[in-house]
Amino acid sequence: MKFRDDMLEVKVYQLSDMSVVAASGEIDLSNIGVVENAVSMVFDRDLPLLLDFTGLRYIDSTGLRVLTEISDRCQMRQTPFAVAADTAVRRICGVLSLETVFPIFPNPTLAREYFFAREPRPKAVSGGIDDIAGEDD
Repeated sequence: MKFRDDMLEVKVYQLSDMSVVAASGEIDLSNIGVVENAVSMVFDRDLPLLLDFTGLRYIDSTGLRVLTEISDRCQMRQTPFAVAADTAVRRICGVLSLETVFPIFPNPTLAREYFFAREPRPKAVSGGIDDIAGEDD
């Protein structure tokens, strides 16, 4: 499923062993609802949740606030949560010490490994997250 506005595209992937919300473009106050709606769609699955922000060029304080809120919701439900982000977004998160709030990885593959290193791996679907989310590494 896709959500879109002028500056942001969000895709939702519901895999058998995890949920992925992949965003590309820019997240700011004008479109944060697009991200919140996408996360709401998959949140009740009680599966690990990955926010794949490797396609983001920009995220403002509104987006960062929503990241911490999603992390809090996941923690309350004991749902594993991680973010994959490019260097610029990881740098912003680092300045704010958000890596102490939730794990941040440079790509979806490392986030997936983090999820399944923590617990026995559920039955995998054919094709990896890289095939589904369009990552090449």
